[in-house]
Amino acid sequence: IENAVKYAVGFNADRDDSISVSCMPFAQAETNNLMALSETVNKREFITSLVKPGIFLTVMLLLLFFVIRPVLRWLKGSFKVLGEIPNLQKALGTSEARDREALEAPDIEKALAQNEGLKQTMQGQRRLIETLTDNDPESANAVIRDWLQERV
Repeated sequence: IENAVKYAVGFNADRDDSISVSCMPFAQAETNNLMALSETVNKREFITSLVKPGIFLTVMLLLLFFVIRPVLRWLKGSFKVLGEIPNLQKALGTSEARDREALEAPDIEKALAQNEGLKQTMQGQRRLIETLTDNDPESANAVIRDWLQERV
Protein backbone atom coordinates (compact mmCIF):
# COMPACT_ATOMS: atom_id res chain seq x y z
CA ILE A 1 0.00 0.00 0.00
CA GLU A 2 2.87 2.31 0.83
CA ASN A 3 4.48 1.74 -2.60
CA ALA A 4 1.17 2.37 -4.35
CA VAL A 5 0.77 5.67 -2.50
CA LYS A 6 4.35 6.70 -3.31
CA TYR A 7 3.81 6.05 -6.98
CA ALA A 8 0.47 7.91 -6.98
CA VAL A 9 1.83 11.10 -5.40
CA GLY A 10 5.14 11.10 -7.26
CA PHE A 11 7.40 10.34 -4.32
CA ASN A 12 10.99 11.55 -4.61
CA ALA A 13 13.52 10.64 -1.89
CA ASP A 14 15.98 13.27 -3.19
CA ARG A 15 13.50 16.01 -2.10
CA ASP A 16 13.25 14.50 1.36
CA ASP A 17 9.62 13.43 0.81
CA SER A 18 8.14 11.17 3.46
CA ILE A 19 5.04 9.01 3.45
CA SER A 20 3.67 7.15 6.41
CA VAL A 21 0.94 4.47 6.10
CA SER A 22 -0.70 3.36 9.33
CA CYS A 23 -3.64 1.13 10.21
CA MET A 24 -6.67 2.61 11.93
CA PRO A 25 -10.00 0.84 12.71
CA PHE A 26 -13.31 2.21 11.37
CA ALA A 27 -16.07 3.36 13.73
CA GLN A 28 -18.29 0.30 13.52
CA ALA A 29 -20.61 1.08 16.44
CA GLU A 30 -22.17 4.05 14.67
CA THR A 31 -22.55 2.11 11.44
CA ASN A 32 -24.31 -0.75 13.23
CA ASN A 33 -26.67 1.68 14.98
CA LEU A 34 -27.56 3.38 11.69
CA MET A 35 -28.17 0.03 10.01
CA ALA A 36 -30.41 -1.14 12.87
CA LEU A 37 -32.33 2.15 12.78
CA SER A 38 -32.87 1.94 9.02
CA GLU A 39 -34.05 -1.69 9.36
CA THR A 40 -36.55 -0.63 12.06
CA VAL A 41 -37.85 2.18 9.88
CA ASN A 42 -38.19 -0.19 6.91
CA LYS A 43 -40.10 -2.71 9.04
CA ARG A 44 -42.47 -0.02 10.30
CA GLU A 45 -43.11 1.24 6.77
CA PHE A 46 -43.77 -2.30 5.59
CA ILE A 47 -46.17 -3.01 8.47
CA THR A 48 -48.07 0.25 7.97
CA SER A 49 -48.30 -0.46 4.24
CA LEU A 50 -50.04 -3.75 5.13
CA VAL A 51 -52.17 -2.45 8.02
CA LYS A 52 -53.79 0.48 6.20
CA PRO A 53 -55.42 -1.64 3.44
CA GLY A 54 -56.36 -4.26 6.04
CA ILE A 55 -58.21 -1.71 8.17
CA PHE A 56 -59.89 -0.26 5.09
CA LEU A 57 -61.03 -3.73 3.98
CA THR A 58 -62.35 -4.54 7.46
CA VAL A 59 -64.32 -1.29 7.66
CA MET A 60 -65.81 -1.85 4.20
CA LEU A 61 -66.86 -5.42 5.06
CA LEU A 62 -68.46 -4.27 8.32
CA LEU A 63 -70.26 -1.50 6.47
CA LEU A 64 -71.46 -3.95 3.83
CA PHE A 65 -72.74 -6.56 6.28
CA PHE A 66 -74.21 -4.33 8.96
CA VAL A 67 -75.51 -1.32 6.99
CA ILE A 68 -75.89 -1.83 3.26
CA ARG A 69 -77.13 -5.43 3.32
CA PRO A 70 -79.96 -4.82 5.86
CA VAL A 71 -81.03 -1.68 4.01
CA LEU A 72 -81.20 -3.59 0.72
CA ARG A 73 -83.21 -6.37 2.36
CA TRP A 74 -85.59 -3.81 3.85
CA LEU A 75 -86.02 -2.06 0.51
CA LYS A 76 -86.51 -5.32 -1.35
CA GLY A 77 -89.12 -6.52 1.15
CA SER A 78 -91.05 -3.27 1.33
CA PHE A 79 -91.73 -2.85 -2.38
CA LYS A 80 -93.47 -6.10 -3.25
CA VAL A 81 -96.21 -5.60 -5.80
CA LEU A 82 -98.82 -8.19 -4.94
CA GLY A 83 -101.52 -7.11 -7.35
CA GLU A 84 -99.50 -7.89 -10.48
CA ILE A 85 -98.61 -11.47 -9.56
CA PRO A 86 -102.11 -12.99 -9.83
CA ASN A 87 -102.85 -11.00 -13.00
CA LEU A 88 -99.65 -12.26 -14.60
CA GLN A 89 -100.45 -15.84 -13.67
CA LYS A 90 -104.00 -15.45 -15.02
CA ALA A 91 -102.58 -14.21 -18.29
CA LEU A 92 -100.28 -17.19 -18.48
CA GLY A 93 -103.18 -19.52 -17.71
CA THR A 94 -101.23 -21.88 -15.51
CA SER A 95 -102.96 -24.47 -13.41
CA GLU A 96 -101.21 -23.05 -10.39
CA ALA A 97 -102.89 -19.70 -11.02
CA ARG A 98 -106.29 -21.38 -11.23
CA ASP A 99 -105.64 -23.27 -7.99
CA ARG A 100 -104.54 -20.08 -6.25
CA GLU A 101 -107.57 -18.20 -7.57
CA ALA A 102 -109.86 -20.94 -6.28
CA LEU A 103 -108.25 -20.74 -2.85
CA GLU A 104 -108.36 -16.93 -2.73
CA ALA A 105 -112.00 -16.52 -3.75
CA PRO A 106 -113.55 -17.92 -0.53
CA ASP A 107 -111.04 -15.96 1.56
CA ILE A 108 -112.06 -12.73 -0.14
CA GLU A 109 -115.74 -13.50 0.31
CA LYS A 110 -115.18 -14.27 4.01
CA ALA A 111 -113.24 -11.04 4.50
CA LEU A 112 -115.99 -9.01 2.80
CA ALA A 113 -118.65 -10.69 4.91
CA GLN A 114 -116.67 -9.98 8.09
CA ASN A 115 -116.19 -6.39 6.98
CA GLU A 116 -119.93 -5.94 6.45
CA GLY A 117 -120.63 -7.53 9.83
CA LEU A 118 -118.19 -5.17 11.53
CA LYS A 119 -119.78 -2.18 9.80
CA GLN A 120 -123.24 -3.18 10.98
CA THR A 121 -121.98 -3.78 14.53
CA MET A 122 -120.28 -0.38 14.62
CA GLN A 123 -123.40 1.34 13.28
CA GLY A 124 -125.54 -0.40 15.92
CA GLN A 125 -123.18 0.70 18.71
CA ARG A 126 -123.13 4.23 17.33
CA ARG A 127 -126.95 4.39 17.33
CA LEU A 128 -127.01 3.06 20.91
CA ILE A 129 -124.50 5.73 22.04
CA GLU A 130 -126.49 8.46 20.26
CA THR A 131 -129.69 7.30 21.94
CA LEU A 132 -128.05 7.21 25.39
CA THR A 133 -126.55 10.70 24.98
CA ASP A 134 -129.85 12.12 23.76
CA ASN A 135 -131.75 10.60 26.74
CA ASP A 136 -129.15 11.40 29.43
CA PRO A 137 -126.67 14.14 28.35
CA GLU A 138 -125.35 14.65 31.92
CA SER A 139 -124.04 11.10 32.27
CA ALA A 140 -122.48 11.30 28.75
CA ASN A 141 -120.69 14.52 29.79
CA ALA A 142 -119.47 12.82 32.96
CA VAL A 143 -118.07 9.88 30.98
CA ILE A 144 -116.26 12.19 28.55
CA ARG A 145 -114.78 14.24 31.40
CA ASP A 146 -113.60 11.02 33.06
CA TRP A 147 -111.90 9.90 29.81
CA LEU A 148 -110.14 13.27 29.45
CA GLN A 149 -108.87 13.17 33.04
CA GLU A 150 -107.47 9.62 32.60
CA ARG A 151 -105.32 10.64 29.62
CA VAL A 152 -103.73 13.57 31.45
